[in-house]
Amino acid sequence: MTNKFIINEEEKSEILKKHTDFKKILKEELSNLNRGLVSEQFNTGVVKDPLLSAAEKANCISNGKQIQLQGKPPGYFKVATVDRQGRYSIGDKLVIYNDYTYEVFPKDGSTRKKFTWACPQINQDAEAQAAAVKRAEEDKKRAEQEGMTRKQKEFTDGLVAQGFVINPSPWEKTNKRLRKYDNSKIPGLLDIFKDGLDVYYDPTKIQTSDNTEYTQRAASMSKDVNSCKDLVEKFWADYQEGGEGNLEDSLFYKLRTDVQSCVNKWYPKWDGLEGGALGIGTGQNHLNNIIDVLTGKKTEYKGSQIPPRTTGYLLTPPRKSR
Repeated sequence: MTNKFIINEEEKSEILKKHTDFKKILKEELSNLNRGLVSEQFNTGVVKDPLLSAAEKANCISNGKQIQLQGKPPGYFKVATVDRQGRYSIGDKLVIYNDYTYEVFPKDGSTRKKFTWACPQINQDAEAQAAAVKRAEEDKKRAEQEGMTRKQKEFTDGLVAQGFVINPSPWEKTNKRLRKYDNSKIPGLLDIFKDGLDVYYDPTKIQTSDNTEYTQRAASMSKDVNSCKDLVEKFWADYQEGGEGNLEDSLFYKLRTDVQSCVNKWYPKWDGLEGGALGIGTGQNHLNNIIDVLTGKKTEYKGSQIPPRTTGYLLTPPRKSR
């Protein structure tokens, strides 16, 4: 048997009256937007805020209107239609801001209160976008790291091919009598390994008194004295004309190693040089003045000064001197 509630006409009229009165209150409160909200000033007709519009579309907020209060972030005005104990009651005015906060203006005139709000639907979208950006950044960083790792491997492979030992064990250091090598003497190393590299060498196998492993290899190349004169002058002209001196440029690197080899072999006598004797014309003295500046022995020659260490123009001083 179904239970039925019987409502007399008087009760029915009372319920309808309360409903009509409450509806009237809501309309009046919304109409207040055209006259001011409490003591705040606001402008109507502003461009709708994307976040508040998205929240309204997701049904996180409803039954209100977007407004702009003076000195406040974009807001959404509504009148509470439900009770949230401890926060607000039916008839209280609410302004929901686009910074995920909202203010309560109690209908009894008591002190306004502020709380936070959330809309999981749009929050999830924002989180997904943030995660996508983060993944893209991580992928870019990983690609850069992989590229650097390849360069580092190629670089260390080149050192090993020269007879150097990378990151030797304590046993190797002691029993092979290895000596630590100065990173600053290896062109380009600190550009690829920002924190340096643990490079050691066997002094019985690698001669390192003044030259790097690259110039040691170049020193074994045999070039005649006249070819060397041309190479030194070409190198000097490139420096004077403002060349980059980039050691990662294979053509420049080849020229530099050839010039270093020539300096090691022929400076300071240049035996057999054609077109000038020591101190005459553009013979040895001219070449030696160039080399003295490029190795830092002299501070200036023909208006050009010692090359900065940041370029590849600074040569290693030869074993022989004058």
